[in-house]
This record gives sequence, structure tokens and C-alpha cells, in this order.
Amino acid sequence: MTYQAPGRRPSPLRLSNAGGDGGASTTSIACGSGGALHNACAAACADAASDNTAASASAGVPAVASTTHSMPAMSPDSPLDDPAALLSKPLPSPVAQVSSFLSRPTRDVRQIVSSLSASVLAGVHCVFAGPFDMILSPGCKPPEVQLAERFGAVLSTQMSAGATHLLLPPVLIAAGALTRCARTQALAMQAHQLGILRSLHLVDLRWLLDCVAHWERLPEDNYATPLSQLCYFL
Repeated sequence: MTYQAPGRRPSPLRLSNAGGDGGASTTSIACGSGGALHNACAAACADAASDNTAASASAGVPAVASTTHSMPAMSPDSPLDDPAALLSKPLPSPVAQVSSFLSRPTRDVRQIVSSLSASVLAGVHCVFAGPFDMILSPGCKPPEVQLAERFGAVLSTQMSAGATHLLLPPVLIAAGALTRCARTQALAMQAHQLGILRSLHLVDLRWLLDCVAHWERLPEDNYATPLSQLCYFL
């Protein structure tokens, strides 16, 4: 009989004896890993080995030499002997887990996006040029105005000392009609009187849309309009 010492997982016991036909038969007994079950298996294996030896002797079959290893006794206080002790251990309640998850502070995804987008055009103070004021348009605000506000730009209907950008309609730029737009000329005159006209960014309105699309403030030089195309009085 060979025995493999039990480790973390239970190991089977193999009992070998010579059969009546001269062949070897093997019996495997699954042994638990603790307590009475472990000790009971050790006793059962010893009895089985004794019975096999006696049977072989009565049949006239020479006894097969075997090596016997004693099985270490397990503590009677093993948890396997007391299932109630295992069942009495507190287990995490699914209801408690769900309640804990729901009690965590949550944020609306719109608040997260708003906090990220508000810094893209921070420091930009712009005025929309063109024949009518887009900020004061009746009904729903135009998409350009909503995007400018959402991405952190400050909007004004008139020029002020803090203005940094004058957003020009692409249609007027393409048609060369900036000098013929009365409102655009009035805004340019206000900037001239405030002394900020030459430092003001005169950019195509598509600069704003591209900044929003790329989530970053793009260089104004690629969208700049020469001052000579804007003002007839200079």
C-alpha cells in the first residue's frame, strides 16, 4: 500500500494487493482533509490492508511486501466536524452590497462634460459680427452661441475693453462684404475708439467651431482676417 501525505487538497489512498489471478488490484478511497473524517479514513485503510493480507494467505498467494505510512491524526476541533460553525460565519449580504453601491455619491455625466469643456475657451471674450446680433436672436440660441458658452467663452453684444475676439461670418468674408455690413463696421469703430482694434483677434467664425471640435484653443493665425478687409475708415 502506498500513501501520499495530505496537503492543501485531499489525496486518494491506494491499496494494492495481489489478486487471485496473479494481477494486482487497486482500491482508492477519497480521504478528507481534517478531523474525524481524516482519522476514520486512516483506520479504514488499515483494516482494508489487514483483510487483503489475510485473504491472500488463505488463498495460498504469497504476501506482497508493502510499505505502510502512518497517517497523522487531525485535531478533533477541525471545522469539518462542525458544519454549524461554518454556517454561522457572517456572509456579505447582496442587499447590503447593493445599498452600499447606491449610497455612493454620483455625478451627472453632463456635469462632468461641462467641467471639462468649460476650460477650452477660458479667457476668450468674443463678439459676434454680422448683420444681426446672434446673442439676442429670438427663440432658441443659435448653436454657435451655445457652443461658445459651453466651452467657456464670454459673450458680449457690444465691444468692451476686455474683448479679445471679433468673430466674422464666413459668408461675408468670402463675398468681401465686411465693409458693407453696417453692424460689423459699428463694432470695428467701437474697438478703434477703445484702442483695442489692432490687438483684437479678427477671426473667421469657423475658428470657434474648430476649437470645439478639437477640444482645444487653436492658433488664431490660421483663421485671421486682415484688418484692411474689415475697416473702410483705416
